[in-house]
Amino acid sequence: MPIYCLLQSLILIITIIGLFLLL
Repeated sequence: MPIYCLLQSLILIITIIGLFLLL
């Protein structure tokens, strides 16, 4: 389980939460 894959999924989740906060 690469760290990069986990980091990218975490960034994706933060981006989605950020979009919901902007709406």
